[in-house]
Amino acid sequence: YAILFCRVGAIGSNSTNAYNMYATNYLKELQEKQGSMRGQVGYFDVTVNDCTISKSIDTGNRYTAVKPDPDARYLTVNATFKNTDNEGRLPFEGSLFISKDGKDYKFDTTESVMSEGYGIRLRSLNPLVKLTTKIVYKVPNELSGDVYWKPGRNAEDKKLWCTHLPPA
Repeated sequence: YAILFCRVGAIGSNSTNAYNMYATNYLKELQEKQGSMRGQVGYFDVTVNDCTISKSIDTGNRYTAVKPDPDARYLTVNATFKNTDNEGRLPFEGSLFISKDGKDYKFDTTESVMSEGYGIRLRSLNPLVKLTTKIVYKVPNELSGDVYWKPGRNAEDKKLWCTHLPPA
């Protein structure tokens, strides 16, 4: 009990110690990653709202749900596109990148989820209009590491941080 009290006190302390340095560094890294979850990509202000990992996609409708695959997981990018141009523009899904052993794996094929709130389906956005959607990628269980998403129509090759994919 005394050790736990000392550690809790050390984390909350203003003086420099190993515990509050760890917490400070962790929060700094988290803020940097959150800052890299949004950016101007082409004609769009793009934000990664969150990324989730699941074994299947439950849409609430058994006919549009995506069934589990024993060899893969589904990574869902919940993103918002805002057209910042002065005319209608068409956003594209883009690609997912995962690095393993110094090699980048690019996932540029999305899963077809025929349910409201999933995919872009060639919907043009008028000026200053937002579209929030979920884009689903199938990734193999053998991959793990930081995941980056590169929205489509991206001349600058800007990648937004998505999540950390844990080992399956």
